[in-house]
Amino acid sequence: MKFIMAHPYVEIRQEIGWTSKQTIEDWYHIKLYEHAILLKDAQYSINHVYDMSYRPIATEFGFLYLHTNQGVRSLCVKEAPTDLIESFKQLKI
Repeated sequence: MKFIMAHPYVEIRQEIGWTSKQTIEDWYHIKLYEHAILLKDAQYSINHVYDMSYRPIATEFGFLYLHTNQGVRSLCVKEAPTDLIESFKQLKI
């Protein structure tokens, strides 16, 4: 499997203790390969990913959407994944 590129994404969760509430960010990478896309907990064949899109929500972050045969998967990103989307679209040609 030939590696093409990676892009960081974040999962944000809140932990509530007895006297405090903390926001925790766990960072991962979406990895684009010639025949697959890998996430921390999933792997999609490139043939099962129909499209990739990005929507900025605020100045700090946006959502990267993977349109797959299993539905749409949304990932929170803090940088626009323009290069990742372009690389993906070149693979699909």
